[in-house]
Amino acid sequence: MRLAAALAAFERGDRASAWAGFERVATAHPATPVGEQALVLLVAMEADPRDPVADPLAAAARAGQALRSGVARGWTVPVLETLYLLALEVGAADSVALERVERAAADSAVRGLPRLPGLPLAARLRALEAEREQLARRVARLEEELARKDAELAKRDQELARIRKTLKP
Repeated sequence: MRLAAALAAFERGDRASAWAGFERVATAHPATPVGEQALVLLVAMEADPRDPVADPLAAAARAGQALRSGVARGWTVPVLETLYLLALEVGAADSVALERVERAAADSAVRGLPRLPGLPLAARLRALEAEREQLARRVARLEEELARKDAELAKRDQELARIRKTLKP
């Protein structure tokens, strides 16, 4: 019944009560279907970007712990693996978090957790931003060079016009 009450609180938007309820059920009944469902819901709440206090890295840690410990079984394994990877993917909002994600990804190989197929999203975005800045500097440099060449051509056109005028009979 506690799970039903926590779900009702979640549906009402009372995330604090839902969190507390899911936490109680997951802790009190870790090896039962109800406890597993509460655990998955906790991980989903921690990773939910609509929640201003969401912590994807905490979601990854909770999911990873459940996967490593064997608490997750049956249908919860692929769900928690996916939530784990998604939380790692988006969890690195700054360089400190990125280092935590990279350590977690490295640890995952040792501990049998799934691995991200590449760099986390934040790392890829930073690389793209750096590339964009580099390209913007190159464009600015090329525009300056083009302006200089245009000025040279204008001077040469003026000089040619003056020479033509001089050579005309």
